[in-house]
Amino acid sequence: MKKIRIYSLGPAAAEQKPAGNENKTATKDESPADKQPMKKDEKKSTNYKSFTEVKGEIQKTLARQKAMEKAAELMNKLDEEIYETMDKAERPSFKDLANKYKVTYEIPKGKKSNNEFLTESDLMEIFPGSNQIVQVAFDRDKYEASVPLEFVEGKVVFQIIDKKSAAAAPLEEIRNTVIYDLKLEKGLLKAKEIAEKHVQTAKNGSFDDIVKAISAESGKKDIPVCETDYIARPMKLFNKDSRYIEALKEDRPNVAKKAFELKPGQLGIAVETSDEKACYIISLVDRKSADKAAFEKDRENVTKRYLYEKQEAFMTDWQNDINRHVEIYTKFQ
Repeated sequence: MKKIRIYSLGPAAAEQKPAGNENKTATKDESPADKQPMKKDEKKSTNYKSFTEVKGEIQKTLARQKAMEKAAELMNKLDEEIYETMDKAERPSFKDLANKYKVTYEIPKGKKSNNEFLTESDLMEIFPGSNQIVQVAFDRDKYEASVPLEFVEGKVVFQIIDKKSAAAAPLEEIRNTVIYDLKLEKGLLKAKEIAEKHVQTAKNGSFDDIVKAISAESGKKDIPVCETDYIARPMKLFNKDSRYIEALKEDRPNVAKKAFELKPGQLGIAVETSDEKACYIISLVDRKSADKAAFEKDRENVTKRYLYEKQEAFMTDWQNDINRHVEIYTKFQ
């Protein structure tokens, strides 16, 4: 376990984003007539509904919970059958499985395009608020099935049935996006250059001295600095390193990975290129051994997660040998 201090030096140090609109809230003072004190003898009365009135609501809640449990049970059985038959020549189709387990089967279409080949935007409209489903869908290869995933309307299992490359968008449509991305990339390189220079020249200096020096060089007055709680090593999630750090409100696996390479008092640099790009200067504050008692208590779940990660890694490597190019449009059932 590691506890670290982090200084965040992102692309914004070299290229500022445009400021957003400021939200203002107006309040209205109460009139003297509204401010009537309660008398000491007055008591607030709480009215509770009778059992007869809430009986229907309770029945609906219990029925909903029972339905969710039944759905989870069915989807787990369906997932087991998919896994057990995935390497067989005559495996059941998704349509056959849907009929067998009495679940909904659908080949979705884009709401605007009415096309069965879906972009990420199409999927977000079909599964609003579910970034995980979109990410998993575009990480899958042809004929690869997903594990059961949570959605507001229940659980979802899907299979990619076809993929094709997307045509390049006209330059005029993406000009501003390209310019902005290039500025971010240039800003990230500049941030890394500044971080490396100050870490190399501050062997005997304090962390605060580095922040002051970078602030003076970059012209930024408010340099973001935070201290994390103890963090664990990155874990594999969909065959990618992942470690959410609460203090940064981001998934920052490279920060966690770098922290475990340092000794207390040492400085290091971590660059994150996924999601929001950023460069971090890290100072390791403290380290402590993992709680073996907690591991023994949760050994079964940890083992299951490890085996699942190994399975995901094997399947990804195997499929990469079969399909060596990436497509953007996805069609799945």
